[in-house]
Amino acid sequence: MEEPTIDDSEGLRRAYERDDGLCDFGDALYIAGTKSLEDVSNWPLLLSGRAHKTQRYRDAVRHIDALGKKPKRLIGHSYGASVSQAIGENLGLEVRSYGTPAWDLLGTKDKEHTLRFKHW
Repeated sequence: MEEPTIDDSEGLRRAYERDDGLCDFGDALYIAGTKSLEDVSNWPLLLSGRAHKTQRYRDAVRHIDALGKKPKRLIGHSYGASVSQAIGENLGLEVRSYGTPAWDLLGTKDKEHTLRFKHW
């Protein structure tokens, strides 16, 4: 029997509705973009490759740990896309990124698990 699914836009909409910007459904974790001034203050960390130091990253990793199993994929939008890419690279998870501000100046990061889209 297949697990129920939702499309990415619905999962991201649900993530934006939650205070922590996270929504797990089925085998996916959805990570919302900027929701607060604290998120805005974390933007420089993204540009300097330190997404792992943001609150959303810490919240998402804590959420994954609480699930007791890794999701099969992470889906993120904007700020959440940068966070999902960083977690995906660290945990070897599939990532779908929408409107990601992430970039790799030297092209040294392994992106084999990341699909990027402009719109969700």
